[in-house]
Amino acid sequence: MFDSIIREVVEEIGVPVNSLKDPVFIGISRRELNVRPTAFFFIKCSLQSKDIQELYWSAQDGFESTHLYAASLVIGSKNKRTQILTWTLKSLLDFVLDDC
Repeated sequence: MFDSIIREVVEEIGVPVNSLKDPVFIGISRRELNVRPTAFFFIKCSLQSKDIQELYWSAQDGFESTHLYAASLVIGSKNKRTQILTWTLKSLLDFVLDDC
């Protein structure tokens, strides 16, 4: 159903399609600058962040962005999630990680 978002990730980040799980739609927001809607997805990847960073530099459409940031995520009990996340992000991750 979300083939286009998978294709975007493959083209812009350079990860192989077989390393990605099915995307989970998490919401829409409206950009302030040009007022266009933007959709957000959560996609699990089987690669390590250092491998993804290496692939990013040779991605087909890597020119569309200037940086790729990776954030450490503690996956385990909900009580052990890092304290720097906002309440909203913690709730979203609990929902997405439990359902994926």
